[in-house]
Amino acid sequence: MNASGRATSPLSTRSGRPGALLLVLGSGMALWGLLAWFGAPFPSDSSASEPVAVCPGSEPTGTVPIRGVSLVTPRSWLQAEQLDALDRIGAEWIAVLPYARLDSNGGIQHRSGPEDGRGFSSGRLDLAAHTIRLAHEKGLGVMLKPHLWSGADWVGHFAPTSEEDWMRFESDYRTLIFEFAALADSLEVEIFVIGTELDQTVRERPAFWIDLIGEVRQRFGGKLTYAANWDGFQDVPFWSELDYIGVDAFFPLSSQATPTSDALVSEWEPIVEALRAECRSADRPVLLTEYGYRSIDASAGPQWEMPREGDSSTPVNLTAQMNAYEALFRAVWDEPWVAGGFLWKWFPDDDRLRTGRRADYTPQHKPVEEVILDWYSRP
Repeated sequence: MNASGRATSPLSTRSGRPGALLLVLGSGMALWGLLAWFGAPFPSDSSASEPVAVCPGSEPTGTVPIRGVSLVTPRSWLQAEQLDALDRIGAEWIAVLPYARLDSNGGIQHRSGPEDGRGFSSGRLDLAAHTIRLAHEKGLGVMLKPHLWSGADWVGHFAPTSEEDWMRFESDYRTLIFEFAALADSLEVEIFVIGTELDQTVRERPAFWIDLIGEVRQRFGGKLTYAANWDGFQDVPFWSELDYIGVDAFFPLSSQATPTSDALVSEWEPIVEALRAECRSADRPVLLTEYGYRSIDASAGPQWEMPREGDSSTPVNLTAQMNAYEALFRAVWDEPWVAGGFLWKWFPDDDRLRTGRRADYTPQHKPVEEVILDWYSRP
């Protein structure tokens, strides 16, 4: 989900693929050859299955959808027991979300380790590696999904204004993504996201992204996707080069305070048709790389018009959140060409949320947990 609020399945395991010692040297970034320290075999008992291979399917494929959460990036070492709360909703996957800072001139500031003063602590590779290892030890699937953050504007609007800035962005972004791709491969991560909501750069420089996909495939042996904003997935020209059509699915459905789930299902109908058409065109399944709703009035409306998260004065509407989740599941979850998704968002410090963040996106300790468990538990 983007900073401004603009709208903005289990797979086969990779445990049989031998790991490689990958050394990636980036401009101003760390040398990563510590596979022995980072590496951990993926559990052989993971409940994984192949993604949908054709689209659209007229008959159910038997594929279990990805039942995931977007884990809010911890700024310190995650504890194994902090993942136990995911059992309450039947989640079997996490998305790990390291952040790097995007400057207006296209430069990217990324903190590789604890002694590196650039970027955000939440983007450290060592913290991401630690979280991935704990998730695999628990038998969870992992999607590694790097994000860029710009304090000036939503990153989906970002497009350099000079060729010099374009070259700086492309060089820095390659370095960033290659480091995370190497890390993902060394830890046998199941899905790697090559970009999140950088939709204007996709429109203006598609050749860069197509080349990047090929370069990442040389470094990472798992599944690849790109996370397009809800209003940008039809503008991505390279879905057939990836394994999933990734969509951050914050589609505006209704501005009513508490619309019924039936009413919202009706609003989903043209969206489902558009997603199905994209699936037909690319012959790739759709993965909801982000989806979710806040527990406030009009939670299924335009996300960018909503009050700021963390504003304690925002009235709470738990029913609106429940209805919106139920409608999404009813509208898309059972489609054979939908590979599942990652709800936005889940905090690792679960106990603190028994009373806090009541108007936030998180479903933790709210009635909507029962809705999610119902759908995440279905065969």
